[in-house]
Amino acid sequence: MILEAHADYPKATTILVVGSGINDIDASGEEKIREVAKHLREVGVNLVFSSLKNQVMRVLEDSGVVKEMGKYAFYASKETAFNALKTAHDSALKYECYEEEQANK
Repeated sequence: MILEAHADYPKATTILVVGSGINDIDASGEEKIREVAKHLREVGVNLVFSSLKNQVMRVLEDSGVVKEMGKYAFYASKETAFNALKTAHDSALKYECYEEEQANK
């Protein structure tokens, strides 16, 4: 489903998975997350999760997935994720505009 989203929106730089419906995760689920995140990183796309239940986050932390992906790939709520991602996007745009402005001087 995540790779389908990337295929449907190939210009996207981040894919947010709202995980409120994920009740449990096992070793095969952890491995799939690692595999998909790696594939997306290789093509320049960030995989981000929000709203994961405590028991799911605990498994991902204990298995090292959170450390591998980085703490900024996990948000408590979709609102927090949207705000953080928008801020990062806006900052990146400002930086690109600044670099362009400097190059044109």
